[in-house]
Amino acid sequence: MSSTAPYFLGLETGGTKATAAVLDHEHNQLATREAARPAGATAQDTISQLIELGRAVQTDAGLENPPDAIGWGFGGPVDRQQNKPAYNFHESGWDQLETNPATQLEAALHAPVYVENDCEVAGLAEAHLGAGSTEGLTFYMTLGSGVGGGLIWNGRILASGPLGEGEIGHMKVVAQGAQCACGQLGCLEAYCSGWGVGERAIEAINSTEQPTPLMKVISEAEPRERAKLLFAECQDDLFAQDQAEVFLDHLADACANVGLLLAPKNFVIGGGLSQLPWLVDKLAPRIESRLPELMRGHMDVKVAQLGSVSVPCGAALYASQRVAKR
Repeated sequence: MSSTAPYFLGLETGGTKATAAVLDHEHNQLATREAARPAGATAQDTISQLIELGRAVQTDAGLENPPDAIGWGFGGPVDRQQNKPAYNFHESGWDQLETNPATQLEAALHAPVYVENDCEVAGLAEAHLGAGSTEGLTFYMTLGSGVGGGLIWNGRILASGPLGEGEIGHMKVVAQGAQCACGQLGCLEAYCSGWGVGERAIEAINSTEQPTPLMKVISEAEPRERAKLLFAECQDDLFAQDQAEVFLDHLADACANVGLLLAPKNFVIGGGLSQLPWLVDKLAPRIESRLPELMRGHMDVKVAQLGSVSVPCGAALYASQRVAKR
């Protein structure tokens, strides 16, 4: 490929990592880069990291010219009218920046930047390149540091609100339940995100008089690792099995509500927890059981195919659609 060929750059900022990808005009993936998000990082730290990643992935792809456009999948609500991040429940400082972060990226990487929620662009990538479809409605849900959703209608993000839509993570699944990072009580994210699973496990452990070896391991683990440690023992440990049952029941309640409200043909699940080998086999029947018989069998629950590159690839694809529309 020519060092000056046209291309699109996609960027991602999530709870634990930042990622960049380069797509050509036919949406072929040319290069990707990923970096860990350090604990305690601020909004300005994130912008600096994205600039560094963007430049590095351009070099990896052998490209010397600026991209045609840049898409940014942001891990939180996005102010679409002002084309900037609105808020992140897990990272401080987005409401305190003096200069719009999209403007900072444009100045550093020399191309227009289009900001959209990370789940929306991940869903866009899955619809075009992965487990979803560009025909009809695909609902995308991520199970990771948070729980989010995206609606893709006929190959485009179905944008209905100024701050986004598809927020399945903040559906209430437990009345007056656990505190969520959004400030509400009983949200799905407080029970089915990676950190939520870990916190609920710690609550159960603290109420146990005789902790098991696994409980002790989880109590001493770094919070972001607790869900992984817990679910790795689901085959052999009764406590892990009980916690997995609670996780699946809450998740099925929310997914069934999406099925009732939107009736998507494809329900695609991405994020770190989507890689649990038993997830879809156990979850899909529970969702079906929560639907009226007339509505069963019409929603395919699938694991996302693009893995860790779904957000940056979707962001680059989103940028290409914005340029074409403009």
